[in-house]
Amino acid sequence: MIKEATIQQILELSGGDSSILVELFESFNNDAAELQEEIVAAFEKHDYKALKSSIHTLKGLSGTIGATSVAELCYNIDLELKNSGAFTDENALQQLVEENEKLKIYIIDKYLK
Repeated sequence: MIKEATIQQILELSGGDSSILVELFESFNNDAAELQEEIVAAFEKHDYKALKSSIHTLKGLSGTIGATSVAELCYNIDLELKNSGAFTDENALQQLVEENEKLKIYIIDKYLK
């Protein structure tokens, strides 16, 4: 769920300090949970400006940690928002929520136990 090459780059940049990964993933999980709530609320309210902002932020955060599946789903939603100014695909939103939840569990199981 997370590109190993990205993990290795983070470790290299931190001088091999794995506690940096723990801090990074704890922060990511907290931020991603908050962003997911914002995304769902914005979608339900048809607040596309807020949706775009939260999607864009989650896209960047997930890309930074190498979570390509979440980043790609965000990219597709972001692109739709840029192209049409709206987003109404409830299935795509549900897929993003499910993938984000899987990622959270993966991070907890692999890096935060």
